[in-house]
Amino acid sequence: MNAAPTINELHRLAIARGFPRGEAHEILHDMAAAGFGADSLTRLNAPQRRQLADWVRAHDGKPSRPFRRSRRRSGRPKRDGVARMITTPQRELINTLASELGWGKPMLERFLQTHFEVGSMTEITTSPQAGRVIRMLKSYKWSRNRKRHRRDTALAGSQR
Repeated sequence: MNAAPTINELHRLAIARGFPRGEAHEILHDMAAAGFGADSLTRLNAPQRRQLADWVRAHDGKPSRPFRRSRRRSGRPKRDGVARMITTPQRELINTLASELGWGKPMLERFLQTHFEVGSMTEITTSPQAGRVIRMLKSYKWSRNRKRHRRDTALAGSQR
């Protein structure tokens, strides 16, 4: 009589048969729950693990439910209840964008007061808040460049 496969061997077998790597354990667990009423793979006895391995071997390659790959995130993972503070690069980018728009400190403070109800740069404390300011400044810059481009092309067209 052949030895019963371990849980690790069941995982490797499932992946080799075409189960999605990220969902192999969950699919094996669902098969065990449906076939044996087990709430965990560790609760299966040797004959049940052998039978589960036979079911996996008989499987044609793709599980019945679709595999959903989650979008890869970049940056730090979000943690509940933790406020991320504004970073130095964000602060520098805000100042750079303001200077590219030709704004001095009073104009930037007026902008922040009007749109974000903060009196100065020192009152921007969180990273998400800084991100909103950056997006709006980029929008202003893009809009200004677009208007300037239209004006320049209109002038060039009229000089012909």
